[in-house]
Amino acid sequence: GIILQIEPEKLLKYTLQNGDDSEEASNFSTVTDELTYENGVTTLIITDDVGQGEGAAKRYTKSVKGWTSVLKGLKKLVEKESIE
Repeated sequence: GIILQIEPEKLLKYTLQNGDDSEEASNFSTVTDELTYENGVTTLIITDDVGQGEGAAKRYTKSVKGWTSVLKGLKKLVEKESIE
């Protein structure tokens, strides 16, 4: 993937390869991670744009499965850190 935009402590936007090793544009998602902090609470918003056109539905399904796993791991890490 390629980093498209960085705003320290606020935003990270990058491409993420889906599926095979092909460099075709349709094999990439654009992911945006946004952090906000208000009243002592940090909020993370992750947006994964899988694009349109041929294979979009399949990319979406794979994306949902992948992010479910990533977010479970992130939740476990954050909750462990807040306890210690």
